[in-house]
Amino acid sequence: MGIGIMFSGQGTQHPEMFAGLPDDDTVASLVREACDAAGLSLQDRHLPDDACIFDNRCAQPLIVGHALACWAVLRESLPSPSAFVGYSVGEVSAISAAGALPAEAAIRLAAVRAELMEEAVDVPQSMFAVRGRVSDLDALCRDHGAWVSIDNGPEHQVISGPVTNLAALKYALQDRPASVRDIDVTVASHCPLMEAALPPFRVALDAALERPARRFVSAWSGKAPRDIPALAEALTAQISAPLRWSYTMQAVRERGVNVWLEVGCGNALARIATELSPDVPARSIADFRSLDEAIAWAQRHD
Repeated sequence: MGIGIMFSGQGTQHPEMFAGLPDDDTVASLVREACDAAGLSLQDRHLPDDACIFDNRCAQPLIVGHALACWAVLRESLPSPSAFVGYSVGEVSAISAAGALPAEAAIRLAAVRAELMEEAVDVPQSMFAVRGRVSDLDALCRDHGAWVSIDNGPEHQVISGPVTNLAALKYALQDRPASVRDIDVTVASHCPLMEAALPPFRVALDAALERPARRFVSAWSGKAPRDIPALAEALTAQISAPLRWSYTMQAVRERGVNVWLEVGCGNALARIATELSPDVPARSIADFRSLDEAIAWAQRHD
């Protein structure tokens, strides 16, 4: 039995995301690395208060930098985790925490990932979330040139595709028992539109990865790759293939995880974890006033 660490993806970053981090040399170094990779500067530990932090090229290194700066503090006091998982770009944070990539290199890899995904965009793209049980969702997506890109559970899916196709799909969903929420992204992740990014990203991974020292579980396969080729395959494939998040959460729980802690700016993954397994305690560091409070909560529940 043990704790599982979930690393957030995009969507909850904000200008104050670095403001509450401890005044620590390692943390400061990782924050600088993230801001440099994003091409942004901090003013009194605050990022620019505009849409640039949601631009893919900025967002991915910022999210990974924030997560790994937090992890640098958390790992000193948390019980040894049973597994690390990551949501979308959060997998870059997760493999670093699992020992397959130094933190600074992970931040730079996130910037490479973002750039390659941007280069794969040839038409305006986006994503949206669907809440509700839509029995013919797969068929509707096929009919409208879109894809189910993330399976968060039986009543929570994420859809990717060209903006015009998504607009038509949302219209078709109006008579279904479902609600739709737009996601503030301009890249259709985890669908075939991203296939052009795969070969160069695999090259970058092959040059950077080390064998993980701790268990990382892929949200693409639900398995724990242990050698470098399998790890690189999982991280590459998920860029253009669906994430099986609910399946992965169940697979990790079966490996002995009995408490979840999300590392990121929001608490979406903790809420999904609670929906999937209400009997398993799940919180995010964003739920607490400080990392010390998050550590104390995790220690009580381990």
